This record gives sequence, C-alpha cells and structure tokens, in this order.
Amino acid sequence: MKKGILICMSLFALMMVGLCGYVILKDQPPKETKTTVATRQESVEKWQEGVVSYNGKYYKYNNQIKSYLFLGIDQDGTVEEASKGGKGGQSDVLFVMVQDKKNKSLSTIAINRNTMTLIDTYDIAGKYVDTQLGHICLQHSYGDGGRQSCSFTASAVSRLLNNIPISGFYSLNMDGIPILNDAVGGIELTVLEDLKNESRKVELKQGETKTLTGDEAYVYIRQRDINKFNSASDRLERHKQYIEALIAKLRAIADSKLSDVADVYSKVDGYAVTNIQLADLMVELKDYQYNGKMYSLPGQMKQGKEYEEYIVDDEDLYELVLKIFYEEVEAPNK
Repeated sequence: MKKGILICMSLFALMMVGLCGYVILKDQPPKETKTTVATRQESVEKWQEGVVSYNGKYYKYNNQIKSYLFLGIDQDGTVEEASKGGKGGQSDVLFVMVQDKKNKSLSTIAINRNTMTLIDTYDIAGKYVDTQLGHICLQHSYGDGGRQSCSFTASAVSRLLNNIPISGFYSLNMDGIPILNDAVGGIELTVLEDLKNESRKVELKQGETKTLTGDEAYVYIRQRDINKFNSASDRLERHKQYIEALIAKLRAIADSKLSDVADVYSKVDGYAVTNIQLADLMVELKDYQYNGKMYSLPGQMKQGKEYEEYIVDDEDLYELVLKIFYEEVEAPNK
C-alpha cells in the first residue's frame, strides 16, 4: 500500500469532506497538561525533555513525526467569513493524519465531535473570554469560519493529544461532498443503517450494496438522528467506512494517472481551507505505507445535562499517544 498521495490527501483532504489564522506548532516534544497529569501522576515520571517513564518502560518523543488535522464543517456553500463570533460553523468530523518520516508510515486518529476537552472561547467581537471544558466541535465556531477557526481547532486538538504538535490543517464544507464523490465516479459500499432525506430524494437501506451518488454520499456522511443517543458515534463509523472505500477508488485513479488525483482536489477548492501545500505533500508521501488502521480516542459517550458528552479515558489516551508519537528507548541515566 504505497500510494501515500491518495492515502494521505485522498483519504483525508478529500474524505474529510464528510467528514483551521495560521497555526503551525513547533516540532518539539509535547508537554504534559494539567488535565492529564492529575490522572497519571502515580504511573508517569518525567526524566528529561522528551523522555517519559510509564509502567516500567521508557519512551522518547519521535521528532520526525508530522501531524495534520482534517475537518468536515457543518456549513453549506463555499467558504465565507463568519458574520460574527460564534458563527464559524462546527466541525462535525475531525481526523488527525500522522506522518512518520522515520518509518515512512501513515496512521490516522478519529476524534468524536462530542469529545469533552478544553476549548478557548471568544465573544461576538472576537475577544478572548476564557478556556473552559466543552465539546471540541464547538471550537471551530468561535473563529472566522476560515483559517482562524482552523487555527483555534488545531490548538484544541493539540492540547487534547497532550500537546502533540499540529503541522497543518485542511477543512471542507459539507457541500463539497457531492462534488468530491462524483469526481471519483462514486463510492461503492454496503449501507450500515437506514437513512432517508426527502429534500435530496435519498433513501438508503441497511445492508444494500450500492455506488453512492453525490447526494447519497452527502446524506451518508452528514445525516444522523439527533434524537437517538450516541448517533454521532454511529455516523463516525460511516465516515470510517467511506474513507476506506475512497482510498481504494483513489488508488485506482492514481494507478492510472497520478495527476488526476490533484484534479479531484481542485474541484472542491472553493469549499476548502488549508495551509498545506498539497502538491508538495503528495509527492513527499508517494512512498509511504498505510495499513488502513484508524485509531479512535478511547472513552465512552455519556448524557450530559443538555447534550451528549464523549468522555475520554485519560490513561488509555496517554497509552495511545505513546504508541503513535513515541518510541520505546533504554532507561536514561539519572
């Protein structure tokens, strides 16, 4: 599986459709946050910069990793500047693509939109108010709907992942989904649940296998039953399924003519916001391996006072961070 180009950009930049000014955090070992230190202070001991002790083993941060955030924004139409603070649109889909330069590999992390974490809040004039616990999907809405919103979200995701650096972002408004889907000739999959949308004249039945049209892809990626508990997690499973199918389709396109993949991206330019040089990254990733494994943040959905809240298991999350972003090393000298 070597088509890093389509596995990376195709899998994400494009897919995140179904699924942010300018924030490139320095590539340095992440620091512990107060929210995670408290739960691990008995089992984790910091020895030196970038090296930690955990359950009797030692790990050093892999500084040859680059992480990119991909977002699906619940806004229709092309990207436009928000009229005021709080109107930047929520990020219904959040994925992190991890590029390991040392091992020439790619992996992905899916983040539930209802994940509870620290987010920065701003008033309608764009002035910072405070940092509080909230749904991560809301962080994007506090910005301008463009680069600023993506920047805010990248910072929140970095903080959630124990301050892992985020090197770039790509967001896509929902109306880009039909365009993307049809640009690759449709995506074939087996429908995971019944879905119906009369305005788009779409009706999908669980268990049927079909090639989705643009409108069907839009419904499959975006729609969920807000009256059903944990429907966001059910939709996330559809996102993952669609990504896998999209990868296969883009691989076939790239095998035929690599430039055609870039043409697909160009068709959704007006719906996207990015600080990634896609063409350069596509070339860089052409020899990378991707095993198709997508990680999810460990935790469970609970009913809050008003809305569902996905509560992350800090200990399990820390183990996931060590697995993806660190390498096991010999015990350092004290």
